[in-house]
Amino acid sequence: MKTFEEVMVALQEKAHQVSEDSAQIEYKCNVCKDEGGWIEECEPVTFYSTIEKDADGKAVLDEFNKPVYKRQPMKNENWVSCSCQQQKQIERLIANSQITSEFQKKGFKNFDIEGHAPIISKMRNEALKYYNNFAEIRNEMENSIALVGQVGSGKTHLLSAIANGLLQQNISVMYFPFAEVMEKMRENEFALKDKIIHQAQQADVWFLDDLFKPVTKMVNGKTTKVPRASEWAQERMYEIINYRYLNKKSILLSCELDFEMLLQINDAIGSRLFEMCSSYLVTIAEDPFLNHRLRKVYHA
Repeated sequence: MKTFEEVMVALQEKAHQVSEDSAQIEYKCNVCKDEGGWIEECEPVTFYSTIEKDADGKAVLDEFNKPVYKRQPMKNENWVSCSCQQQKQIERLIANSQITSEFQKKGFKNFDIEGHAPIISKMRNEALKYYNNFAEIRNEMENSIALVGQVGSGKTHLLSAIANGLLQQNISVMYFPFAEVMEKMRENEFALKDKIIHQAQQADVWFLDDLFKPVTKMVNGKTTKVPRASEWAQERMYEIINYRYLNKKSILLSCELDFEMLLQINDAIGSRLFEMCSSYLVTIAEDPFLNHRLRKVYHA
């Protein structure tokens, strides 16, 4: 059997080991020690009443033989969230946005305008102006932006730059690549359609990429681009766009088709989008030389 002194030495050594182990813990956040925040004691703001008692524990009575009450301050504690929680929220928003890791790299600084036509600089300036003004216009009717026209001119890059910036401001964005998501909805309409539509309606910002993206087909012996604008697709788009239009919820729109064509396809959709985007709208006329993917071909 160990002596009392031996037991005490063993306990001290164990306590010292626990202390050393605790010191070696690596936290993701050294401010809150990964607790998400901390409790701070504040000045009492409310009180509760208790019956005053004498030295013998009996209630003290007033001149009318009624118990005397005294007010005691209630403990007031406040939970303070650590700043790391905001970053975690931003990371969750990015994960839920459906924006790919490649598109998360798109920004205004790495959008190349050198050697490009003036319309490309104009498009970048308009996108940057929209981003800088977003906080002021987000609750107005004209709170959206549309970049439409020439394929490969950088429309998606600039709208991704806007989306990435807004996500860093804790604003939810849903990326909606038209052709891919519509196909996903068709695969199992009853299981996914309503969920996807609801998400697109409710996101703070809806990034609609390549609306009615055309597909190349043979028509009367000639190749032509035909918009993916079936009646089913138009109905789904109207459900989302009309909801966002009525509730003044922002849209980031890219489309190969100009608004004249959109209005011909569906004037209800086209007119709503035009009204929402009219203050921030750039149309890039069809010009293969503006397609950055073909620059090596034309500048060989």
